Amino acid sequence: MSLVSRRQSLACLAASAASALGLAPQPAQASAQAWTRVLEQARGQTVYFNAWGGAPTINAFIEWAGEQLLRRFEVRLVHVKVSEAADVVKRVRSEKAAGQADGSVDLVWINGENFLTMKREGLLFGPFAEQLPSFAYVDTAGKPTTRIDFSEPVDGMKHPGAWPSLHLWPTQSASPTLHVTCRLGSPLRLNTRGAARTRDRQTFMAPRSSSRCCWT
Repeated sequence: MSLVSRRQSLACLAASAASALGLAPQPAQASAQAWTRVLEQARGQTVYFNAWGGAPTINAFIEWAGEQLLRRFEVRLVHVKVSEAADVVKRVRSEKAAGQADGSVDLVWINGENFLTMKREGLLFGPFAEQLPSFAYVDTAGKPTTRIDFSEPVDGMKHPGAWPSLHLWPTQSASPTLHVTCRLGSPLRLNTRGAARTRDRQTFMAPRSSSRCCWT
């Protein structure tokens, strides 16, 4: 999840709240005062969050986060559903070229490749991520991609959103072969005893001697 320079205080609030609603730690006194100012400036405003709209579960999560944001901070979150994040990159690039200081994108959910493009072209606002109260909960040691993405230092211009994880828990009586169909195309890390891969199917082998297997 990355940030561009429109209504920056609002987007900072949305990025922090979406990642750790209800979990923000108490920052140091100076930081607490600065964060209070952000909350005051954001109240009553609207944040336009550009994110992929093709998954009902993701859409539902963003809708829920928007409800919490409105209820707790009086900030309205609008999910701008996009099919390709690259289209958002093109829009921000065009707005910058036209000299439009206050563009149409507050937040954008992007992958590493698009992040690299936006960072190198100076299309991102920041650094901001590690100044957010919720960043205290980010596992930077266990998840080095929180600071390096697509072999590029993040430099505080991207706030981590979530990591997908699928956990499989077969019982002792279950079949030792679990069939999970997924769209391939990105690297998979397998924590199973064995896996057979075909063109469009990943087959996970759950050994009878174990009561659990896990794919993340």
